[in-house]
Amino acid sequence: MGTGTRLAGTVAAVTAVFAVAWSVGASTTSRPVPPAAAPSVTISRAAVPAPAPVESRVALVDGYRVRLDGELVPGGPSQVFATITRDGAAVTDLEPHLGGFGHLVVLRLEDLSLLQVRSGGPAPDPTDRSGPGLAFTTGATASGDYRLYLEFRHGGAVHTATFTIPAREVS
Repeated sequence: MGTGTRLAGTVAAVTAVFAVAWSVGASTTSRPVPPAAAPSVTISRAAVPAPAPVESRVALVDGYRVRLDGELVPGGPSQVFATITRDGAAVTDLEPHLGGFGHLVVLRLEDLSLLQVRSGGPAPDPTDRSGPGLAFTTGATASGDYRLYLEFRHGGAVHTATFTIPAREVS
Protein backbone atom coordinates (compact mmCIF):
# COMPACT_ATOMS: atom_id res chain seq x y z
CA MET A 1 0.00 0.00 0.00
CA GLY A 2 1.47 3.37 -1.00
CA THR A 3 2.09 6.26 1.36
CA GLY A 4 -0.65 8.32 -0.30
CA THR A 5 -3.18 5.51 0.17
CA ARG A 6 -2.20 5.06 3.84
CA LEU A 7 -2.40 8.82 4.41
CA ALA A 8 -5.82 9.07 2.74
CA GLY A 9 -7.04 6.11 4.82
CA THR A 10 -5.74 7.69 8.01
CA VAL A 11 -7.39 11.03 7.19
CA ALA A 12 -10.67 9.26 6.45
CA ALA A 13 -10.48 7.32 9.73
CA VAL A 14 -9.69 10.44 11.78
CA THR A 15 -12.53 12.31 10.05
CA ALA A 16 -14.89 9.45 10.86
CA VAL A 17 -13.79 9.49 14.51
CA PHE A 18 -14.51 13.22 14.79
CA ALA A 19 -17.80 12.91 12.93
CA VAL A 20 -18.99 10.17 15.26
CA ALA A 21 -17.58 11.72 18.44
CA TRP A 22 -19.04 15.17 17.85
CA SER A 23 -22.08 14.21 15.78
CA VAL A 24 -21.32 16.64 12.98
CA GLY A 25 -24.48 18.28 11.71
CA ALA A 26 -26.51 17.22 14.74
CA SER A 27 -27.84 19.35 17.57
CA THR A 28 -25.47 21.41 19.69
CA THR A 29 -26.17 19.44 22.86
CA SER A 30 -23.35 17.07 23.64
CA ARG A 31 -23.86 13.42 24.33
CA PRO A 32 -21.28 10.74 25.03
CA VAL A 33 -20.41 8.27 22.32
CA PRO A 34 -19.76 4.70 23.43
CA PRO A 35 -16.16 3.60 22.71
CA ALA A 36 -17.41 0.73 20.53
CA ALA A 37 -19.03 3.23 18.14
CA ALA A 38 -15.73 4.93 17.24
CA PRO A 39 -13.63 3.26 14.53
CA SER A 40 -10.10 2.24 15.50
CA VAL A 41 -6.93 3.28 13.73
CA THR A 42 -3.97 0.89 13.57
CA ILE A 43 -0.42 1.99 12.80
CA SER A 44 1.52 -0.90 11.35
CA ARG A 45 5.07 0.22 12.16
CA ALA A 46 7.02 2.55 14.38
CA ALA A 47 7.83 6.04 13.17
CA VAL A 48 11.42 6.51 12.07
CA PRO A 49 12.84 10.02 12.48
CA ALA A 50 14.32 11.58 9.37
CA PRO A 51 18.06 12.18 9.48
CA ALA A 52 19.12 15.72 10.40
CA PRO A 53 19.83 17.91 7.39
CA VAL A 54 23.48 18.53 6.60
CA GLU A 55 24.91 21.83 7.86
CA SER A 56 24.19 24.52 5.27
CA ARG A 57 25.20 28.17 5.50
CA VAL A 58 24.50 29.22 1.90
CA ALA A 59 21.06 29.14 0.32
CA LEU A 60 20.16 29.72 -3.31
CA VAL A 61 16.57 30.91 -3.63
CA ASP A 62 14.79 32.58 -6.56
CA GLY A 63 18.08 33.76 -8.09
CA TYR A 64 19.45 35.12 -4.79
CA ARG A 65 22.46 33.83 -2.89
CA VAL A 66 22.09 34.19 0.88
CA ARG A 67 25.08 33.51 3.15
CA LEU A 68 24.65 33.01 6.90
CA ASP A 69 27.53 33.85 9.24
CA GLY A 70 27.82 33.58 13.01
CA GLU A 71 27.46 30.79 15.54
CA LEU A 72 24.70 29.61 17.83
CA VAL A 73 26.08 29.27 21.36
CA PRO A 74 23.95 27.29 23.83
CA GLY A 75 22.86 29.20 26.91
CA GLY A 76 23.80 32.68 25.77
CA PRO A 77 23.06 35.34 23.20
CA SER A 78 24.19 34.57 19.67
CA GLN A 79 24.49 36.86 16.68
CA VAL A 80 23.87 35.65 13.16
CA PHE A 81 24.30 37.69 10.01
CA ALA A 82 22.81 37.18 6.56
CA THR A 83 24.26 38.67 3.38
CA ILE A 84 22.07 38.74 0.27
CA THR A 85 23.38 38.98 -3.29
CA ARG A 86 21.87 38.52 -6.74
CA ASP A 87 23.91 37.86 -9.88
CA GLY A 88 27.06 38.48 -7.83
CA ALA A 89 26.00 42.00 -6.76
CA ALA A 90 24.98 43.09 -3.28
CA VAL A 91 21.23 43.62 -2.86
CA THR A 92 21.01 47.10 -1.32
CA ASP A 93 17.30 47.76 -1.75
CA LEU A 94 15.64 45.19 0.52
CA GLU A 95 12.11 46.25 1.41
CA PRO A 96 10.56 46.23 4.89
CA HIS A 97 9.01 42.90 5.89
CA LEU A 98 7.26 42.08 9.19
CA GLY A 99 8.74 45.01 11.10
CA GLY A 100 12.31 44.75 9.79
CA PHE A 101 14.24 44.09 6.60
CA GLY A 102 14.25 40.38 7.29
CA HIS A 103 12.34 37.93 9.45
CA LEU A 104 14.22 34.98 10.96
CA VAL A 105 12.62 31.89 12.48
CA VAL A 106 14.87 29.41 14.34
CA LEU A 107 13.74 25.88 15.28
CA ARG A 108 15.66 23.30 17.28
CA LEU A 109 15.42 20.10 15.23
CA GLU A 110 15.32 17.72 18.20
CA ASP A 111 12.05 19.02 19.63
CA LEU A 112 11.01 21.81 17.21
CA SER A 113 11.24 24.42 19.97
CA LEU A 114 11.05 27.94 18.60
CA LEU A 115 13.75 30.41 19.55
CA GLN A 116 13.16 34.09 20.14
CA VAL A 117 14.88 36.24 17.51
CA ARG A 118 15.45 39.99 17.48
CA SER A 119 16.61 42.16 14.61
CA GLY A 120 18.52 45.34 15.27
CA GLY A 121 17.08 48.83 15.15
CA PRO A 122 13.63 50.37 15.02
CA ALA A 123 10.96 49.25 12.57
CA PRO A 124 11.63 50.74 9.13
CA ASP A 125 9.28 53.08 7.30
CA PRO A 126 7.56 51.57 4.24
CA THR A 127 9.80 53.58 1.90
CA ASP A 128 13.09 52.65 3.65
CA ARG A 129 15.51 50.30 1.91
CA SER A 130 18.49 48.35 3.25
CA GLY A 131 20.93 45.55 2.50
CA PRO A 132 22.88 43.53 1.74
CA GLY A 133 23.50 42.62 5.40
CA LEU A 134 20.95 41.69 8.05
CA ALA A 135 21.83 41.13 11.72
CA PHE A 136 19.85 39.10 14.25
CA THR A 137 20.31 38.17 17.91
CA THR A 138 18.97 34.89 19.25
CA GLY A 139 19.85 32.36 21.91
CA ALA A 140 20.16 28.60 21.50
CA THR A 141 18.58 26.72 24.39
CA ALA A 142 20.82 23.66 24.12
CA SER A 143 23.39 21.95 21.92
CA GLY A 144 22.05 20.38 18.76
CA ASP A 145 21.10 21.17 15.20
CA TYR A 146 18.89 24.14 14.35
CA ARG A 147 16.92 24.98 11.23
CA LEU A 148 16.76 28.68 10.30
CA TYR A 149 14.25 30.23 7.91
CA LEU A 150 15.04 33.76 6.69
CA GLU A 151 12.33 35.71 4.90
CA PHE A 152 13.20 38.90 3.03
CA ARG A 153 11.30 41.12 0.61
CA HIS A 154 12.80 42.37 -2.64
CA GLY A 155 11.13 43.52 -5.83
CA GLY A 156 7.72 43.26 -4.17
CA ALA A 157 8.08 39.52 -3.48
CA VAL A 158 8.92 37.62 -0.30
CA HIS A 159 11.71 35.03 -0.55
CA THR A 160 12.63 32.36 2.01
CA ALA A 161 16.16 31.01 2.50
CA THR A 162 16.66 27.89 4.63
CA PHE A 163 19.77 26.98 6.62
CA THR A 164 20.88 24.27 9.05
CA ILE A 165 23.55 25.08 11.63
CA PRO A 166 24.73 23.41 14.83
CA ALA A 167 24.86 24.91 18.31
CA ARG A 168 27.89 23.53 20.10
CA GLU A 169 29.39 24.26 23.50
CA VAL A 170 32.38 26.60 23.22
CA SER A 171 35.47 25.27 24.99
